[in-house]
Amino acid sequence: MKQLIVGLLLSCMFTCTAQNKFLSYNMAKPIKKLSLDKELKEISGLSYVDSNTLLAVQDELGTIFQLNPNTGEIVNRIQFESKGDFEGIAKVGDSYFILKSDGDIYKVNKGIEVNKSTFDHNKKMDFEGLCYDKKNNQLLVACKESKKKGDKDEIFVYSYNIDKLKYNKQAYINIDRDQVDDDFKPSGITIHPNGTILIISSFSKSLLAITPKEKIIQKTKINMLLFQQPEGITIDDNGRLYISNEKKGINQNILIF
Repeated sequence: MKQLIVGLLLSCMFTCTAQNKFLSYNMAKPIKKLSLDKELKEISGLSYVDSNTLLAVQDELGTIFQLNPNTGEIVNRIQFESKGDFEGIAKVGDSYFILKSDGDIYKVNKGIEVNKSTFDHNKKMDFEGLCYDKKNNQLLVACKESKKKGDKDEIFVYSYNIDKLKYNKQAYINIDRDQVDDDFKPSGITIHPNGTILIISSFSKSLLAITPKEKIIQKTKINMLLFQQPEGITIDDNGRLYISNEKKGINQNILIF
C-alpha cells in the first residue's frame, strides 16, 4: 500500500465552543447522550454497524458488546478471549476484528472461531484505534505512541490487509507531531462518509481531520467537561458522530453529534 506522508497543517485551532466548519459538528453540544452499563466503564473501542447495532469493547475483557444505538443498552455479548487490553473493534462482513494494545488483531467469526495476527514491525508501539476502510477494503490501525528512538516525534497509522490477515509493513499515514501538538496521542480512529479520516486524542482532548488528499485540514479542541476520557469514535451512514467516554469523574457514556 502506498505510504501517505502527511506533511501540511492548513489551518486553524478551534476553541472547544466553536463549530467544526469542515464537518459541521458542534462539538460543544451533543444531540444525544447515551448512558452505558457499568460493564462498559472501561469502554475503549466503538464501531457503528447499522441502525440497530453499535459494537463496543472495553480494555479489560475479551468480550464484544452489541449495543442499541438509540439507548446504549447492551443487547448481546460475544466472548472471544478471557482478559486483555483491547482498544478497538470493527465488523467486516460476518467477521469481527478486535485490536489489542500491543497490535495483535483478533478475527472472530461466527461460531467463535478466533484467528490472531501480530504486529511484528516494531514491538515498542502502543495501539489504541481501529476502523474499517471500506473503500480500500482494509483496516486502519492508529498508534497511540512509539517508544522507539526516532519515532517519538511522529504519529503513525498502519493499514491491515483483510484478505491476507497481516499488516502492511510501511505506515499508511505518518504525521510529524509538531504539526499537530506534542501531546496528541490517538485513542480512536474512524472514516467519515465523505472519506475524511478522523482521529481523536483522549490525552490532548482534540480531534484531527485528515483529507484523502493527504493533508491535515483541521484540528479541533474538544470540551474537557464533556470529554473526560474519549476513547472510542465512529460514524454512521448519515454522518452522525459517536464518541464514547470511559468513566472518569462522570459515568461512562456515548455522546452523539
